[in-house]
Amino acid sequence: MTDATLDHVFDVTEQNFEAEVINASLDAPVLVDFWATWCGPCKTLGPLLEQLAAEYKGAFRLGKVDVDKNQQLAAMFGIRSVPTVVLVKDGQIADGFAGALPLGELREFLARHVQPLDGDGDAAAAAAAPAETPEAAIQPVYQGNKRPIPLCFLWRRCLGTCEWKIQQESRQDEEEADSRATERSDRRK
Repeated sequence: MTDATLDHVFDVTEQNFEAEVINASLDAPVLVDFWATWCGPCKTLGPLLEQLAAEYKGAFRLGKVDVDKNQQLAAMFGIRSVPTVVLVKDGQIADGFAGALPLGELREFLARHVQPLDGDGDAAAAAAAPAETPEAAIQPVYQGNKRPIPLCFLWRRCLGTCEWKIQQESRQDEEEADSRATERSDRRK
């Protein structure tokens, strides 16, 4: 984390939640990142959110909640999986998402809710950048990068493989049934 990022990124605890999140969201939106030290996708998402907080230069603040240390906060928000990100604006939950999103989708999410500060051309250009496609998000995996494969991709791939196997088994069952029927009709003749 750079010094510029430190101004816009802070740890949220049960003690500072009201002041740093609810009250602060009346001045600028607060993006609350619920994460855990043991969570792989959290390790991917966290640096991306910190990068965006630095790019937006105070247009929003990033509060990080370690769910293991702040279980009451996680329960209050109904957090069932990490990472989960919630945008608090004007003292209320405005939006949120669960799971690690690629940088392009994070930019789109922020563009819907956060206006870059005046004179902040970098963040405005970043917000207008095209979204990263799912294929682009997983491309580093195929290039030997250590970046984890998004869970949604693995799930879709698993479902696709399972559907293919079911179709194959169904075809085999049909062929076996046809074969048995042919054998029976040959025996009758």
